[in-house]
Amino acid sequence: MPRGNKMGGMKPYTAIGRRGFLGSASALLGTGFWADETLDAAPQNVNRNSQPSDLKITDLRVAVVKGAPMTCPLLRIDTNQGIYGLGEVRDGASKTYALILKSRILGENPCNVDKIFRKIKQFGGSARQAGGVCGIEMALWDLAGKAYGAPVYQMLGGKFRDKIRCYADTTESDDPKVYGQRLKARKEQGFTWLKMDLGYDLLKNEEGTLTHPLGTKYNSPPNLQHMFTGHELTEKGIARMAEFVATVREYVGMEIPLSADHFGHIGVNSCIRLGKALEKYNMAWLEDMIPWQYTDLWKKITDAVDIPTLTGEDIYLKEGFVELAKNHAVDIRSTACRWPCILPERRFPAWPTCTAPPPPRTFSFWRTIRWTCPGGTAWWKASRSPSSVAASLPCPRSPAWA
Repeated sequence: MPRGNKMGGMKPYTAIGRRGFLGSASALLGTGFWADETLDAAPQNVNRNSQPSDLKITDLRVAVVKGAPMTCPLLRIDTNQGIYGLGEVRDGASKTYALILKSRILGENPCNVDKIFRKIKQFGGSARQAGGVCGIEMALWDLAGKAYGAPVYQMLGGKFRDKIRCYADTTESDDPKVYGQRLKARKEQGFTWLKMDLGYDLLKNEEGTLTHPLGTKYNSPPNLQHMFTGHELTEKGIARMAEFVATVREYVGMEIPLSADHFGHIGVNSCIRLGKALEKYNMAWLEDMIPWQYTDLWKKITDAVDIPTLTGEDIYLKEGFVELAKNHAVDIRSTACRWPCILPERRFPAWPTCTAPPPPRTFSFWRTIRWTCPGGTAWWKASRSPSSVAASLPCPRSPAWA
C-alpha cells in the first residue's frame, strides 16, 4: 500500500515479515552492540550437562545392599549423557523384578516418565511384585529432576510443606521391658512418633494363649492368609499382649503416639477382641491386621474398634484404595515404595470431599518413603499427599553395581 513522504510524493510500502524483522534486529544488535568475543563466550555459561530432549536410557543395573535387615536391591538407570537415576526394589524383593524390565526401557527418553510407566505397569503386582515397576519409576523421576534441574515436587505443581514428621519403627524383643527401653531410646533421639511390632509370636512359649489346629505353629503355614489359619487368641493371650503394651507405655508415656503392626496370622474375631483390649492405651493406629483385599472384613474391624486402622502398603496402583475409601473400610491409607510412588499419587483424589459434614470415619493419607541401610531402617511419613517428598539418608556402604 503506498504511503506519503515529506515531499508530498508517494513511495511503495515494503512489507516486512516476522522472521525478517527478527533477522534484521539480530544483525543490528550483533554488529552494533556485541563484539565477536562476547558472542563466543555466551554459550560457555550455559549448563549443557544434560539436554533433556536428547536423553536416552542406555543401561539398567542393580546392587544389593549388604548387611541390611532384609534383601534390599537398589537400581540405577544410566543415560547417554552421563546422568543417572536411582530407585529401590523394596525390602525383601528380588532384583529380578527390575531386571526383566530392562529391555522395555532401553532407548527411551527417561523424561517421558508417564509414557514409560504406562508401558511397564502391566508387569507389576501386589506387594513385592510391584518392586520393579516402582523402582524404575523412582529412578525416572530422579533422572528427570536432574535433567531439568528441579525437584520432583516442582515438576508436579509445587510443594505443600517444608518438613515432614518422621516416625521410628523399632526392633522387636520378647521382653516388654527391653522393648520399652528401645522405644524410649528412640524417643530420646528426638522422634515424636513411635511404632512397635506386636505379633502373637510373643506368646509362643506360653501355654493357653492360642487356640489352633493341632500340629500347626505360630504363623504356620506362613503363606496362608490370616482368616484361614484357624488361629485365634484366647482371653489369656489377649490379656498378655495388652500387658505387653502396658509395659511399653510405662517406659514411653501416654503423650507420644504409638502405632502397632505385624500382629500375625490371626482371625478377624481375634483382631477385634485384641483391638478392644488395646483401646485404653490410646494407640495411634493398628496396621495390616488382615490382608488389604478384604474390604468388608476391614470395615468390620474398623467399625468395632475405637482405634484408627491402617492398611495399603502392599496395594499396587490406586484402584485398591478406591474400594477401601468408598466403603470407609479403614481410617488411614499408607502407600510405600511398593506402590508407584509419584504418578498415581499425583492423580489420587483427596478424600473425603468435605461438601457435607465428614463421615464418622475419615480416610486419611500417609506416604511412606523408606531407605534401608545397615544398622536399621528409617521410615519417613508425610501426611495428606498429593505433594511428593524426597528423603535422602546416607548409606554406610557404597553399593557395587552389577
